[in-house]
Amino acid sequence: MWFPKLAKKLFITLLVSGVGLLGITASGRIKPSLKADVIVDENLVLDETLFRSNQFTQPDDLTPVANYLTIPDSFLLVGETADLKLYMEEGSYAIRVQNKHDGFIYGSSFLAKEEDTPNFGATYENYVDSAVTIKYYSYGASTGVYTTIDEAILSSDDTTSTYVLIENGYHASIQMGDSGIGFDLIVYLDNDKLQVEVPLESITENDTYKLRSIRIFPFLGAVYGNSIPGYIFVPDGSGALIRYQDIDVHQDIYELSYYGSDLGIRLESANEPELLFPVTGMILGIKQHGFMTMIEAGAPFASFVINPAKRNLKYYYSHNEFLYRSLYQAPTSESQASQGTGRQVIQEGLNACQVRMAYRFLLGEEASYVGMAKIYQDHLIEEGHLVPSLKSSGNTPIYLEIIGAESKKGFLFDETVILTDLDYIRMILNELSEVNPNLTVTLKGVFKGGFSKSGLENTRFELKLGSPADFSALISAYQESDVDLYFYLDPMKAYEKSSVSAYQDVSQRINRVLLQTEELTQTAFLIAPTRIAEIFNDNVVRLAKQEIHNIALGTIGNTLYSDYKDSDHEIDRQQALEIYQGMLADFEGDSLLYRPNLGLLSSVSRYLMTPMTTSNYRIYSDTVPFMALVFHGVIEAFAPFANFNANQQFSLLQMIDYGLYPAYLLTQASAYQLQDTELGQIYSSSYATWKDQIIADAAFISGALGTLTDQVVVDREVLTTGIYVSTYANQTKVYVNYTNQDYSSIDGVVLARNYRVVIDND
Repeated sequence: MWFPKLAKKLFITLLVSGVGLLGITASGRIKPSLKADVIVDENLVLDETLFRSNQFTQPDDLTPVANYLTIPDSFLLVGETADLKLYMEEGSYAIRVQNKHDGFIYGSSFLAKEEDTPNFGATYENYVDSAVTIKYYSYGASTGVYTTIDEAILSSDDTTSTYVLIENGYHASIQMGDSGIGFDLIVYLDNDKLQVEVPLESITENDTYKLRSIRIFPFLGAVYGNSIPGYIFVPDGSGALIRYQDIDVHQDIYELSYYGSDLGIRLESANEPELLFPVTGMILGIKQHGFMTMIEAGAPFASFVINPAKRNLKYYYSHNEFLYRSLYQAPTSESQASQGTGRQVIQEGLNACQVRMAYRFLLGEEASYVGMAKIYQDHLIEEGHLVPSLKSSGNTPIYLEIIGAESKKGFLFDETVILTDLDYIRMILNELSEVNPNLTVTLKGVFKGGFSKSGLENTRFELKLGSPADFSALISAYQESDVDLYFYLDPMKAYEKSSVSAYQDVSQRINRVLLQTEELTQTAFLIAPTRIAEIFNDNVVRLAKQEIHNIALGTIGNTLYSDYKDSDHEIDRQQALEIYQGMLADFEGDSLLYRPNLGLLSSVSRYLMTPMTTSNYRIYSDTVPFMALVFHGVIEAFAPFANFNANQQFSLLQMIDYGLYPAYLLTQASAYQLQDTELGQIYSSSYATWKDQIIADAAFISGALGTLTDQVVVDREVLTTGIYVSTYANQTKVYVNYTNQDYSSIDGVVLARNYRVVIDND
């Protein structure tokens, strides 16, 4: 689902980006109409200066890049495969990896550990030369405050370590000299990948200092200023690039949490980035050299740290950091609890963080965001995360979410507002399936009380929509058709006016405060993970008796938090994820999730609400369709709801450019009826308004992607500002022209604000 928090975020993001794309015309600045059920004019002229902004992909600099590292004599060859050589330095455990196919050398440090590294002071050299740095907590008894201290392997002469060689690598046991914290580091080659592990059971501490986090090879691939062309890939939203620039162009350090903030520890910050997949990369010469990093274990506790080149540290570098303990405020009174304040406390035990990462070194055409997407696609299929599940139908897939009913505050009592009854739902599906039978449909708000009042375990139908016999007939009518019908549940979230027990159901944060959020009109409570599984399983049994076996689950796909409801059985994010994985693995029906993270990706046959934007941080130089490229040719991936698009024509072109399919949110009644409800952000949903647009959109997209459903993208090029061409595995090319002028390509003219498909006839 798109639950209210995500809905508001998408609404604001898409509306603002749409408004920004509407240029100045003779009549002045055009703003999208917010009048209910009015579609904004799709023929508005775009402001082409935005094509050079970080909301679009920019041209690449393909200048050749030669080796800028060597392999010092202090490094020992400890592993070799057909593709790679691995070298290790004793004591520091720094590495060099050489790609045998082109000879390019990657390193976690710049020189040998005894050598003076240019642009670094002696103290920081120890951090650069060390394979691992940690952060630990030190408690000030006089102040009652914890401080966080950094320590590298080479920071102290008292650090001790031993190592043994293993097959194609090494296994080091390290005890830090200042903190006394110990851990094992396992590094080895596995065919074309470098594997890195820190086993949880190897971590040791003392009573004085407690481990906060671990960083491994933080300077691997570091680039001095803009000395070479390339970029850091960030999996924020659709995908973002950070191209290397001059020193001090950017100064802020970014730390982005995979799977979002842990709401059980801290509240979500403004403009929280969406890192749903733990994959990053650094390109060191575009379409020449680079590497990508895939977190295979530990992602729920990891963050991606990005350091731009600054005056005091003149290198672009990025790394993953794994969190073992958090610092939080423990309230000692109700007043402090309500204000989120209290005394400083650290988590008592370690998070169940088993660190395992795979580094894939890129060669030639692989060394780009497109190459990384293809490699990641293959990796996800191989690991069972991404299950190929395309339909054989040649029609453009369309996703519909139809709202049946919603609860609204009345004069004395709440009233149930009927938005789409069953007869009208059947009419919608019959009309659209005649034109395009490849429909995936979710019925939302069809249980008693409507969307926000139906509660956690309410699977009784809202009889104002139709009788039980009507529901049964609707389900039966589409069981053997190309229309896949799902029913919406949200066992993770309950609104205050629904039936929810704070004692039995609601999760607690680490400070023992109920986990709740303020939505549009009500407070929403987030449910404890164990209860989510119980509620889901109970609902599944009841729904099966009504022949309902397809379920769309809201919230759970993209929200992951720890739970401290039961002090004897605390649940961290990894354990919560495992509960959901087990729950869905046992489900014998078909499930849909909304923007699911990697941990739940294997549970879906389609991807809903695929991001098309990023958090638009200033440090980002480009937006790229990485997520969409990973899915295309393997599963159907749908764009966010078209109802929120301020410029329909631009959005359709972007779907074609990205390889995504359209989605719509529909009602029978006017969206005006949703005002003052939890769905009040919807401003246009009437089927009567959208019917012709849906049919036209499907035809427009089918003209570009209709024959490419099962084809992966192998290249995407920026021809000039605002004009892109994607090449598919069968060598079909799809040109997209976002600009206001026609463009003459080698394959013919691409009309303004249009596309052109060129089929390879060889």
